[in-house]
Amino acid sequence: MAFHFIYGQDEYLTEQAAREKWAQLTKGLDPEFGCEILDGRCGKVDEVETLANRFRGAVQTMGLFGGGRAVWIKGLNLLSDTVTGRAESTQAILE
Repeated sequence: MAFHFIYGQDEYLTEQAAREKWAQLTKGLDPEFGCEILDGRCGKVDEVETLANRFRGAVQTMGLFGGGRAVWIKGLNLLSDTVTGRAESTQAILE
């Protein structure tokens, strides 16, 4: 399983780099069943738990007919210096 982390100060350039990598990684995958994009913006701890559960489910799901699978957490803001990102309960969920 490969993992790619794309981070940057400029939101536009970071998104462009992520889109390019996504296009490269999903080439040849079934877009309907092999690719999943999750919204990573969380403003409350409840949303962090929901995201963690959705991510866990997405990466544990096999591609249809044994095909490959790609998951993108788009706009993940938990690593920023935010109240939600610093919360002990957020860190406990992510552990």
